[in-house]
Amino acid sequence: MKYDIPALTAWATKSAAQFWVYAKKEFAKINYDIGNMPAIVMNSRLTATAGRAFDDCSKVDLSCYHMTRNYEHFHKDTIPHELCHIITNKLYPNAKQHHGKEWKNVVDFLKVKTSIYHNLGTKAQHERGVK
Repeated sequence: MKYDIPALTAWATKSAAQFWVYAKKEFAKINYDIGNMPAIVMNSRLTATAGRAFDDCSKVDLSCYHMTRNYEHFHKDTIPHELCHIITNKLYPNAKQHHGKEWKNVVDFLKVKTSIYHNLGTKAQHERGVK
């Protein structure tokens, strides 16, 4: 399947920017600057995971496959979830666990309703008709 990568990137970047503005405002209340928003990159090869954060280069990869089928989920869950990983790395650079207490602290502080894993299935499951 061909994806309109520029359109997906524009939509995801706009959604991420809205969340980043909110997060910056919330962290400013405790006198902490989370810095610039990470780059948002659409990845047509991600089919089992919805997204992944790269703390070392401040980048978030998002699944074209899942996003085109679940825009609302990406706006409310996946994008904030991945951005919380970037923020966690800024606040706690020595955190050991990817979804550990530090990440949960950030998620709770920002009142993000997310889970550790998505329930969107995988491309392989969809092709087999597994729900």
